[in-house]
Amino acid sequence: MITSSSQRNLMLDVIRAFAVLIVLVHHIDGNLSVSGVEQASFAPYAPLFIPGWVGVPVFFVLSGFLIGSLLIQEHVRTGSVNIGRFLVRRGFKIYPPFYILLAGYILLMVAGGSRPEPERLMREILFLQNYGSGGLMDVTWSLAVEEHFYFLFAAVVWLSLRLRRRSGSGLDSATPASTVRVFGFLPWLAAGFALACLVLRIVEFAPYAPGSLDNTMKNTHHRIDALFIGAALAYLHWQGTTSRLLSQPVWKVAAITLTLTTFLLVALTGGSSIDRFHKVTWLYLLVSLATCYVVYGALVWQGRSHALLKGLASVGTASYCIYLVHIPVYRVVAKLPFFQSLPYPLAAKVVFALGLAIAVGFIMTRLVEVPFLQLRNRLFPASTTALGTPGPPESPPPGKAGPTPEPPPNQIS
Repeated sequence: MITSSSQRNLMLDVIRAFAVLIVLVHHIDGNLSVSGVEQASFAPYAPLFIPGWVGVPVFFVLSGFLIGSLLIQEHVRTGSVNIGRFLVRRGFKIYPPFYILLAGYILLMVAGGSRPEPERLMREILFLQNYGSGGLMDVTWSLAVEEHFYFLFAAVVWLSLRLRRRSGSGLDSATPASTVRVFGFLPWLAAGFALACLVLRIVEFAPYAPGSLDNTMKNTHHRIDALFIGAALAYLHWQGTTSRLLSQPVWKVAAITLTLTTFLLVALTGGSSIDRFHKVTWLYLLVSLATCYVVYGALVWQGRSHALLKGLASVGTASYCIYLVHIPVYRVVAKLPFFQSLPYPLAAKVVFALGLAIAVGFIMTRLVEVPFLQLRNRLFPASTTALGTPGPPESPPPGKAGPTPEPPPNQIS
């Protein structure tokens, strides 16, 4: 485990595991069936892999929720947020596995007799691979979206702190009321991003030509809404709003209906242009909202932690590295010749590739991610674990209920 079990929510790691597993399955099509015979035998099963795109928006909502939770916790405990330390700690988490994988990818290209295009390489290095003609690696566009969110969200929180301090609101006190004044903008900001990104995706899709959806799928200004929705959920959960709403039967039934309907629509998503329009426009937004209820369910879940859940949670803790390595692993496996001598060559290749991608991800987590996280925790310890609990809450205004000073579990590694 990357962090101690006491600092993690088991069911959030289980959601992570499901998200990365469906992404792994989704990318089988096109990365393992390399021969004409394999493609023909794989074709009848291809529709099963179409809904795997949902894994990325699930990851986005989780990331937004966890980042929002971390900064809210820090403010509740300290009365402020150290933006520089937050970004440095994120860097220790994201950059070492990414740049080591990038170096290995370049070495493989050179060994194969090719050279990386300088422009694509620079976009990859600078986390701009979700714009232009892309970077060198296929799946890192989503890392670029998250990276842009980290900096934008940090800038917005810094600006909110600065504006509130100028107004003389006494924000240096670690009270729930001061945290509300700093982070209370999040639900409105998330709603604004949700509407803006939806409009931008529709506009981008209008001149749609088959096979040219990269902009709608990958650009930050089309996809960042899911991350801000997750951050807004972190604030609403800390404030107690989600618990109050979902304790009412009408809202609980509405949330469950939305969630089930959304994932049913995802399962029915096909490959035609009209279905693709729904997918890349409003269905992206619907998946983000449905994921919020799934995350809330994980937070309030009180079932037993049996072996299967713990096994899935361990996959969740290694999901970042698994996600990074899976397509390079697939492409290596696709070229191995010995599967052809087996009774079911494509099935054997799929099972082997999935297992190897997970195993390599675990190894990379243990050898790269964990040591750098340990170094980070020595050099830049998290304020949310080093400092004490917040002071007594302020009295709420007459007629208004005060926020619940209960930050979500620390799931940030």
